[in-house]
This record gives sequence, structure tokens and C-alpha cells, in this order.
Amino acid sequence: MTSRWPSEAARRTQAGLALLLASLALSGPTGAHPDLLEQIALLDQQIALQPENAALRVARGDLHRRHGDLEAAARDFAAARSIQPDFDTLALQQARLLLELGDPAGAERLLTQDLAAHPERVVAWDLRGRANMALRRPQPASADFDQAIRLSPAPSPALFREQALALAAAGPGEWESARRALDAALLRHPQDLALLGLATDIALAQGQPGAARVLIGRVPEALHTLARWTARLERAQCLEQAARGADAAAARCLLAAREELDAQVEAWITGLSVAGR
Repeated sequence: MTSRWPSEAARRTQAGLALLLASLALSGPTGAHPDLLEQIALLDQQIALQPENAALRVARGDLHRRHGDLEAAARDFAAARSIQPDFDTLALQQARLLLELGDPAGAERLLTQDLAAHPERVVAWDLRGRANMALRRPQPASADFDQAIRLSPAPSPALFREQALALAAAGPGEWESARRALDAALLRHPQDLALLGLATDIALAQGQPGAARVLIGRVPEALHTLARWTARLERAQCLEQAARGADAAAARCLLAAREELDAQVEAWITGLSVAGR
């Protein structure tokens, strides 16, 4: 007689699929990995049995995206949208894909749609901030990152850095706000080198070598010989010497510091525009 209860193997498969769907819904990016192919193969089997299941299509689409097969990801998301246009995480996952495809405007529209339904979704605020920066909208981007920080129970150093970079991109009038954001970040992550480096670069661009030296002093001395930290020390020394000398020298030192900050911001924006998340 055939049991009406699922076999142990079937239960394990269903439990594994449920866990997979839950973990994919809001998780961040990963690189290509053999495990992704195994998970895709599992979903291939499930979709063959349930071709009208939008959740399975969304999950497989995200795995394809993570594996680097963006065309397959787009096909799965399109199929999911035709089955269930309002599926919970579809707009979010499609937005991730559009960022990687170099379409930040499309991503921003989908993320705005997602946030209207899920304003508590930290990852959507972060992604929309990235989309806005790729579109060179630093003020809306900084507001998005700020919201992600406020909603996150444990905001990462990278999230704080994104907020500060967006404020720096808005121009000198927002550099003090960027410094305050980094001060708040360093209270949580006092030894994070990326945060210390960006705070130092902004202080130098503001013509404040004393503040820059205080920040550099928080970095282990062994790292001061690295090229980036040596350059920061040299810029601080240049500004200090220029303050005691001619205005032309001070202007040259300040210009060099500002060009370095601008280059750092521009490299970040270009990376967002090209590679997405």
C-alpha cells in the first residue's frame, strides 16, 4: 500500500528547498561556486514538477545571477512575473539583476516599487542608494543609505562608507556631513581601515591636517609604510608646511587632497555603474 505521507527523502528535499528559498530572498551577493550549480540542479527538478511556481523561478533566477548567467536569470524572473507579478521578492531580485546589467534607472524603479510594499527592507534601501549613485544622484542616495543604516540592527562598515561617499560626491558643502557620518561609523567600527582612510581623505580635502593626523594616529604604525597611508601623511605634512608659507603652496596642497578625494568617489561611482552589486 502506498503511504499518504511523504518519504523521508522527500521531506528532506522539501525542507532543503524551503531553507534555500528563505536564504535567497534577502541575502547579499556571492561569487560563483560549485554549490550554486547543485542548488540550480535541485530547482530544475522542482520546476519540472511545478512549472507554475513563481517562488521556484525567482530562487533559480537569483542563483543564475550569482553564478554569472545573467541571461538565464532574466528568463527566470520574466517567467516568474508572468506567473505571479506581485511575488514578494521579485522586484528586489530583478533590481539586483538590472544593476549588474548596467540599468540603474530600471533598478531604481523596481526598488521604489519594492520599498512601497516593504519599507522595512534594509537591502532594498541599500540597493536603491547604489542605483541612485550610479545615476549620479548623491543626495537621494545618501538619504537611502541613511535609511538603511537606521533600519539595520547592525549596519556594516561598508554601508556607512557608502553613505559618506554619497555625501562626499554631493560636493564640499556636504563634506562636514560626511565627516559626521564617519564619526558615527567609527564609534561602532573604531579600527576599520576603510572608514579611517575615507575620514582622513575628507579631512585633508577640507584643509584640516591636524584632524587628519589624529585619524592616521588610530591606524597601526606598521601600516603607515603602505603607499596609501604614506601619501596621506605626505599630504598632511604638505598642508601643514603650506599653512606656514605662501598661499600658492597651500592652494596646491589643498587641490591635490581634493583631487584624491574626487578620484576615490569617482572610482566608486564608476564601479557601481559597471558592475552593480
